[in-house]
Amino acid sequence: MFEKCTPSNEKDIYYEFRVNSQVDISGYITSGDEEQDPDDDLEEGSDGCIFNVDQTQTIKGTKRTIKGALAGNCTDSNGYLITLLNSIHYESVTINKTRDFPVLIKGGAKDEEQNEIRTVWGVNTSTARIITLLQGNLTLSNIEFKYYQSTTDPEDDQDETIWPWNAIIFAYDEVLSFRILSVDSCIFKGLGSQIPVRRMIYAYNVQKMNLTNCIFDDAYINDSYAVYQHSQSNSEVIVDNTTFENINLINSGNGVLYIYCYEGQNSIITVNGCTFLNINRGVNIYNSGYNSSITINRNTFENCGVIQNQHIITNNKFINNTGYYTGGIYGQFYYGGTFNFSNNEFSNNSRYYGNGANDAYLQWYDYPQDWNIDNVKYKVLK
Repeated sequence: MFEKCTPSNEKDIYYEFRVNSQVDISGYITSGDEEQDPDDDLEEGSDGCIFNVDQTQTIKGTKRTIKGALAGNCTDSNGYLITLLNSIHYESVTINKTRDFPVLIKGGAKDEEQNEIRTVWGVNTSTARIITLLQGNLTLSNIEFKYYQSTTDPEDDQDETIWPWNAIIFAYDEVLSFRILSVDSCIFKGLGSQIPVRRMIYAYNVQKMNLTNCIFDDAYINDSYAVYQHSQSNSEVIVDNTTFENINLINSGNGVLYIYCYEGQNSIITVNGCTFLNINRGVNIYNSGYNSSITINRNTFENCGVIQNQHIITNNKFINNTGYYTGGIYGQFYYGGTFNFSNNEFSNNSRYYGNGANDAYLQWYDYPQDWNIDNVKYKVLK
């Protein structure tokens, strides 16, 4: 486009390519210089569903990239199974597959003793995201996601030096609407307490997000959350046995884990058996929908900033609900912290196999020995 031009200086042309108003690709070129298009070497697809990816290309019968594995036609209803064989994998990939063909990407690296280890997945050039999920059912397993810092000093604010500079996983599209994200046994690692990075997972209008046995660690997040999920009706969020550790948010933020369910119904939110350690903000769940279920069970909060062990469920309506223990709010807590369940409306709720506790069932463990039935009633009521 700018061949045979005389540049005023190096990097005289800045370019951006945007997806849904978000910058996806950007950079500088010097007019008049020929630069190879990385897509000139785009790997051709092959028909099939099961692929091993080896970026060194020392193993026969493998693909060089995830893009190459996804470029072919898969006819198996079980979808794509892609195994990353290298200990370090560099690639930014976009997932756009119909619900008929799910995609599983798993780490399959081995150490010198042939023990299985996590594949470290990052990007080694300026790019917005490691994974962009436009459409599809995506599962990630046994992978460690990392940010990288460029050794090149930025010349101005648009020369990004932290890669990726938008998110590790970004799940959204204005037109396409089917998205399921499952992440199992993965690590999301920042660059320490002094180097700011952007959000780790951004999931908008995702039907189901499942984070299981994961670790989010060692990050200073230059955003209001590390993991964000926005959903409406008939959605499900499960965060199970997952650790958020040594994470600080700029200006405290909304929460390391921020779940926002707006004006929907029949949503299910579960945070179970998780650990929140040395963070300046824990879990923030906003739900303005009806007939939704929120379960926060057996989690550990330690050295969390702002206000420790603060439990707020206010300005909700619980109408015509039925549950095993209660039709409304079910909670298990250890002694300590503050509780605010004010301005809630309860109507026609019930529990299976019993009467009473129709609206709330609350349990406290390790309470002071001098508490008795009278002062406990007062504390709960006030």
